[in-house]
Amino acid sequence: MPFLTPYRIWTFKVGRDELAVNERIIPVDARAPRQIAAHIPKGGRMKPDALLGGDGKACGITVHNTNDITVPAGTNPAEQYSRATWPNANMRGVVVHFYVWRRDIWQILDLTEQGWHASDGASRRAGNRAGQMIGGNLDTIAVEIIGNHAETEQTGAMLCAHLLREKGLDPSDLYTHNFFMGRPDRVVQGAAKNCPLYILPRWEQFRGEVRSFYDAIGDPSSPAAGRPFEIGDALLFAGGPVFISSDGAAGVKRPPAVCTLTRVAAGALRPYHLESVCPGVVFGWVDAENVSREQKIPPCDGGDELSLLQAKHDRLRGQLHALAELWPI
Repeated sequence: MPFLTPYRIWTFKVGRDELAVNERIIPVDARAPRQIAAHIPKGGRMKPDALLGGDGKACGITVHNTNDITVPAGTNPAEQYSRATWPNANMRGVVVHFYVWRRDIWQILDLTEQGWHASDGASRRAGNRAGQMIGGNLDTIAVEIIGNHAETEQTGAMLCAHLLREKGLDPSDLYTHNFFMGRPDRVVQGAAKNCPLYILPRWEQFRGEVRSFYDAIGDPSSPAAGRPFEIGDALLFAGGPVFISSDGAAGVKRPPAVCTLTRVAAGALRPYHLESVCPGVVFGWVDAENVSREQKIPPCDGGDELSLLQAKHDRLRGQLHALAELWPI
């Protein structure tokens, strides 16, 4: 089975972390070998062959989810989805800019050109900026995040942060596919489609992660906000269920806490084992979406240090409650 070979590989940095992008742009005027979709008849264009916004300037990024797939040895789902789009022409007319899986990124549209991905044809609606009219297909770069994996989401968030910086945008210019289908940024029960399905339940947290990476790019001297969590890191547990095993089905709800990462189970349902620096609050395995980076702090060992840490813990809890009031789940 022939796999794609990138025409070029480019890299970008977030903090101290560097990621590679395999670029293989669909050729201009590529034609469909058969009827692909209503908008792509046999002999029709395999991509719009039109510039974003009419002048090649993106106004935002649209985030998507698609299903994970099993692939042959020697490749990965990002390459396979790219190949399915072109030259295999098996994606039923969907054409995005990027596919992301784990640490693998493939790009098949230029950053100046339109795709077909947002279900809004050639229409526009009021955007996130005052007075702005924006179309998903017409004006945004599409990032397709494959499956429901913490590592893949992190890579997708890092890519989005880089693209926002590259295009002179900011995290307010991040959109869900749901937005361009006229739906809220959450799972709508009974809807024929919700996208990005896996990220919608924690959309604001995902945007917050993008913002942290965006800030890390803005300050290259910043600690590697983009690097993977490592054992010994001080992390902020946002509150939620804590489990006795990395694949536990029933957890005990615990409050927000500053914690130390003590173990990592890569690919597990609950990948991080945390121990709160103030004893008795958190000890166990937690979901990735409930964990974010916190500055390095010493372990809690009593006395004045314990009082200081407890005060910091209380302050963080207050900040979390304030955020929850602004952006209720």
